[in-house]
Amino acid sequence: MLAVLLGILKIIGLMLLAVLLLVLLVLALVLLVPVRYTGRGEWEEAPRVQAGVSWLLHLVSLRVIYDGSLRVRLRLFGFYVRELTGGEGAAAEEETSEGKTEKNEISQMQTIPFGKEFPRQVLHEDIRTETGTEEKPLPETLKSEKQTAKKKRKSFASLWDSLMMKIRGIFSGILSRVREVARGIREKVTGLLQKKELVLNFWHEEKNRATLSLLKRQIFCLLRHVRPRKMKGRVRFGFDDPYTTGQILTVVSPFYGWYAKNVQIIPVFDGQALDGELVLRGRICIGAVLLTAGRMLLDKNFRGWIKWFLRRA
Repeated sequence: MLAVLLGILKIIGLMLLAVLLLVLLVLALVLLVPVRYTGRGEWEEAPRVQAGVSWLLHLVSLRVIYDGSLRVRLRLFGFYVRELTGGEGAAAEEETSEGKTEKNEISQMQTIPFGKEFPRQVLHEDIRTETGTEEKPLPETLKSEKQTAKKKRKSFASLWDSLMMKIRGIFSGILSRVREVARGIREKVTGLLQKKELVLNFWHEEKNRATLSLLKRQIFCLLRHVRPRKMKGRVRFGFDDPYTTGQILTVVSPFYGWYAKNVQIIPVFDGQALDGELVLRGRICIGAVLLTAGRMLLDKNFRGWIKWFLRRA
């Protein structure tokens, strides 16, 4: 009886050990195996964007594609779990399918044997001029092709105008937001200067200076970790108003040291322009991010800052 009980306890212990090892293995995979990200964007006449995130040798991957229509694909262990589509491309496909059905109906109507009555919408009325001569009507296919070409030109022009308006709105919003942030920082600095003694006392405390130095090191370590390992591209842009182009160039110029070796920025001041391509690739290790956060949380003074901030919020 005792041997049976010991055997049952042994089996239970082995099962618990196997579960513990499995949990440790999963935890090690989550913390140590990096999440890899890739991105590719092109802009000639229309935008084409591809972005993907994968983990553990592509056993889990998420891919986003936009080339007129948005497609999102989720794949687990090599099998597509779900695919979402939407956007203007789906509507365009519906329109093209409707156009194809109309052309098929017209072709079927035109193959009716001679002597039978044609549908009224297929037949053309005789167009007579003042001199009495008859003009040969254009075939329906040519008319439809001309109409579709006009629609494409109009849609492209409207798309370009709307895109330019959106880009201007985005950058104007960014610039206004930067101005607001700068104004707020200036007001805060002015308020702090009025409390000069309090700021000086805070800065001269050795523990605060050590915490700020630690925070600065950890932020730079995190940025070096998450930045793309490979990046290459070219961007050429311009607006009708050279002032807008100069403003955008002013916004991106502080980051010149970061992208100068890999990305070429070409401003155009004498007209509208928007084209280029960009390819990037990198990885993020969750364990490294948690390690950076843990280093800061181990600092007692930094925890005091967090408590003070939460009380003020």
